[in-house]
Amino acid sequence: MPVSSLFQRRVNGFANVFAKAFVMSLFAVICLFLMTLSNQVQAFESQDEVTVAVSQKTEQPLVATQQVVFEIELRSQMPFAQDFSVSYIDIEGSVVIQPSGAAQSTIAQVDGETWNVQRRNVIVYPLESGDFRLPSITVNAELRDEQGQLQTRVLKTPSPSFQVTDKNLESKGQTVMASPKVSFTVSSNIDKQKSLSPGSAVTFTYTLSAEKQHVLMLPKIVIEELPATEKYVKPVVDEDEFQRFKKFNIATRSQQVTYILQQQGSYVFPEQRISWWDLKTDSLQTEVIAEQTVVVGDSERVFTVKSAANDANVNGEQADLIADFNVAWLYGLLVVAFTIACIRQLIVHRHALLESDKHSYYVTRKQAAKDFTMHCNRSDYQRAVDVLYRLNQAQGNASDLSSCLSGQALTVLQKLQAKAYAKNGAQSGVKTSAEAAQGDISQEDIDLLLQAVLSANQTNDRAGNKGFKFSMKLNPHK
Repeated sequence: MPVSSLFQRRVNGFANVFAKAFVMSLFAVICLFLMTLSNQVQAFESQDEVTVAVSQKTEQPLVATQQVVFEIELRSQMPFAQDFSVSYIDIEGSVVIQPSGAAQSTIAQVDGETWNVQRRNVIVYPLESGDFRLPSITVNAELRDEQGQLQTRVLKTPSPSFQVTDKNLESKGQTVMASPKVSFTVSSNIDKQKSLSPGSAVTFTYTLSAEKQHVLMLPKIVIEELPATEKYVKPVVDEDEFQRFKKFNIATRSQQVTYILQQQGSYVFPEQRISWWDLKTDSLQTEVIAEQTVVVGDSERVFTVKSAANDANVNGEQADLIADFNVAWLYGLLVVAFTIACIRQLIVHRHALLESDKHSYYVTRKQAAKDFTMHCNRSDYQRAVDVLYRLNQAQGNASDLSSCLSGQALTVLQKLQAKAYAKNGAQSGVKTSAEAAQGDISQEDIDLLLQAVLSANQTNDRAGNKGFKFSMKLNPHK
């Protein structure tokens, strides 16, 4: 076989192998591209299954150094494999407390769908006034799909803005700490029952606490230098405590200092002042630890510590007592004034009240007379007798009706009573002799009896309905 033919055959073989390899490589590249494209499309669609949002929990308006809370909320229709993490957050002119600890996990129903929810808080303390913006935060979430496979999602949060005012400025132009409640106290190891001698050591512990603040924002406690003393200051103890039931944190700073008093005499510890902005009253406040005096070498003095703070407490208690007394006195004065006003109205309008009572009395008597006449005309004598007795009692006559009448009026009354008893007997089917002997009661008898009853009580009427007259002579017989 010629050499050229053999060479040509080998070249053709290599060409076929290369062509097949090229086709297979191209096919593999196309498949890989399609798989990548498919994965990208699936990742883009799955973003709808995970959402992230940022909300500001602290209401406007804000002041410098105030705690501003932002909540990052991550929702997913797939369960979380672990708590989500966020990128480092930095805001110029502010102190940012990065999210730490476990995320708050819960489940929410939105439009009939169940979502797994995780939340973390970002706390910002702006150091000055102005316009601020929370940067976009990268959120890394790890989820579990239906097959239990680990899925990773990376999302970006919105970037909300907030404005801070400069209301909490002191007269010196310095921004003070903002908090709803601040406490500044001092305690000591001094026994007030024992005198001090040169070389004695006294220890003061200053404690500053503020609600909804961080220890980084607490002001420094100033420790004064005193002559003829040696001072030993312990390191500052800072603590951030989260109140789970109250849902806020408390920042506490404690500073302890010990003085060695080297000679006899009085040592005056100057007062301590810390200014702060009260978020409840929106006003500037000052916490004061009053001046304290320690006496060395005076055995006659029982109380070796003279604290103006104690005097302030006593004065405060006295002020509270005086305030309570003033309030009680004011209430008593109001009661007395109201009583005097009521008595005055009764005296001024006594004639109107008496006339009203007199008018009611005459109306009642007129109605009783009308009822008596009506019952007699209807031969309902029992009710007529009842009306007469009620009329007699209404006019203030406690004696029996028969004893108030005489002559023909008494005869008519007895006749009326006999008719009433005869009426009862007739109802029971029994005829009495009195019923047969007595005739009907005429209109003249009715008018005569009624006039006699009313006349019998005119004396009581005139005596009991006279106008009231006040006399300064309480006992005119003396």
